[in-house]
Amino acid sequence: NIGLELTNKRNTLLSTIILSGADQIVDPPSKIDFIPPQGRRETSMHVNFNGGWGKKIPISVETEKGRFSGSIEAPVGELLIPPMEPVTADHFDDIRKSTLSGMHGSTRNLPASLKGDLSSDMLHATLKKRILERANLGTIPDTEMWPLRLMGCLLSDTSTRVLVTVNTDSVSVNSDDVILSNTFIDDLLRDS
Repeated sequence: NIGLELTNKRNTLLSTIILSGADQIVDPPSKIDFIPPQGRRETSMHVNFNGGWGKKIPISVETEKGRFSGSIEAPVGELLIPPMEPVTADHFDDIRKSTLSGMHGSTRNLPASLKGDLSSDMLHATLKKRILERANLGTIPDTEMWPLRLMGCLLSDTSTRVLVTVNTDSVSVNSDDVILSNTFIDDLLRDS
């Protein structure tokens, strides 16, 4: 489900509000009869992105004042699934080494705002929680705390793998898709 918040920035009442979109909207938003001046209304809808990341779904809002259009796009992490089979740390590292033979990688330093003054244990727990909240990935069991390893694949194409490696000072994302690795690492580190 995607939550929508509609805001009326006008000083007059908006009524007869109709939300519509493409065929991918499985459950349309509930009806909104009116939005008072300077007021807000919330609704939600279920959208099937068909597992495709980077696809924008057009939506429109129509009122007696006119028609307004926009689009929605799912974050990459929402379109991933954990590996179907358990993956060991050694297998993960073997896959990651395949970067040299076609997998694409992107590495960023951890922002100071994320690291703060956290101990190594707290930083590990904080980063793991943050990543798992933003992406449907599986964690790779390991005897050591660092690096933190997570893995998944695209829902629409399970041959497109995504590997996340987190160290105390950096995050790396490797993927079979060059654009996905760059987009996903930015999603992981974005403040929100």
